[in-house]
Amino acid sequence: MSEESERIIDACELVDKVLSYKAYFEQVPGVAFGVVKDGEMVYKNTHGYSEKGKPIEDNSLFRIASLSKVFTATAIMKLREDEKLKLDDKVSEHLDSFDNRTNIRVRHLLSHVSGSVRDGKTDHWISANFPDKNELEKQLKEDITVQEPLDGWKYSNLGYAVLGKIIESASGKDYSNYMEEEILEPLDTKNTSVDGDNFENATKGFGRLTPEKGRKEVEDCRTESLSPATGYASNLEDLSNFIHDRTSRSLLRETSYREMEKIEWELENGGKWSLGQTIWNIENKNVYGHTGGFMGHTTVFGYEPESETGVIILTNALNVPIRKWFKTAFRTVLKAEKQDLETDKDDLERYTGRFTSRFGEIDIRKLGNSLVMIAPSRFEGRQLKVLTHLEDDKFKSESGFGFGYKNEIIEFSFEKGSLSNLRIAAGEHKLVKDVFIPENLEWLN
Repeated sequence: MSEESERIIDACELVDKVLSYKAYFEQVPGVAFGVVKDGEMVYKNTHGYSEKGKPIEDNSLFRIASLSKVFTATAIMKLREDEKLKLDDKVSEHLDSFDNRTNIRVRHLLSHVSGSVRDGKTDHWISANFPDKNELEKQLKEDITVQEPLDGWKYSNLGYAVLGKIIESASGKDYSNYMEEEILEPLDTKNTSVDGDNFENATKGFGRLTPEKGRKEVEDCRTESLSPATGYASNLEDLSNFIHDRTSRSLLRETSYREMEKIEWELENGGKWSLGQTIWNIENKNVYGHTGGFMGHTTVFGYEPESETGVIILTNALNVPIRKWFKTAFRTVLKAEKQDLETDKDDLERYTGRFTSRFGEIDIRKLGNSLVMIAPSRFEGRQLKVLTHLEDDKFKSESGFGFGYKNEIIEFSFEKGSLSNLRIAAGEHKLVKDVFIPENLEWLN
């Protein structure tokens, strides 16, 4: 294994331990984490439970919610390549029910600038009864817009339901059948389905966190006509294959991938959107992907084409700070590729572990040839403090802010040859193992 590959695997393990820690304190029942590099899933791991008493596995399915939109957008690009539609077609050219909204284009729907309402007129997010095709058709015969196209960015699930109907109209096939034949099968995403029967085997979803009761399991439901926006279930393996396609440029032509990665709209808060994807700036690189939130699941995936890097995080809980987790993971992996500092000491693994005190936890991890110190509760991928070896089992951190323990002695203690304590300046931290992980949430056991 090359030094760079070793650093990347070490970075993945570091992030994995941080994610399980954060999941514990957010009381997230289960989390699956995967990293894709150069077309291969170089790291994957899971923590916690898919339901009470049932551990999550590598192939466990999750509701991926709005990650579904990237699949739908990919289908639109495929139909464009097959000359079945153009991105600047008026929607009314494909749907008679859109005759009275002739200014809305396919491109507008893809990039959330059509002016359409977010979710339509049904209370499906509250009642869990999503509108079927007849109900959607009924709504589309009325005006679903609240502003003119290009008047501003406005996220719309209903807009992607309309794209689903356009796919049916342009292809002459049912949406699910087209996606299965033209997108899912060619990408070898055999476990992924659109509002399908495999949901019975998916992880159970858990609702919002309450201080006194933790999280309650929520009933699953079908998304019906909204499935192009939020109806898919998938897992680490399939999403890894999807990311591989984004970096290898296999399913579509290169021009289509580039089109999907062009900035279509810049938000006032600095956010950027392309066709079917959001664009994050991480370590001065454009990272493309999407987050997803369902009634009991929060998910994210994204990729960076130049370095052929992708990250997937799937959870079965509502309102998880998944965007922060994702940026932490991606930033750490990207930084590991160019990490050139090292700790001049052999057998760095001997010092790795999690240490606790009344003020919280400190992680000591190996990153290639370096020994790094982080605080998992605050870690965002920026605060990698590389330790310098002094003598014996003593080190110091020469990086970091002066408010912390910069340049002070960090000493490790061993009992009968096994690591036991960490002393930073005058404060002692005790080694802990497998404590702050989702498997130890009391209300799940």
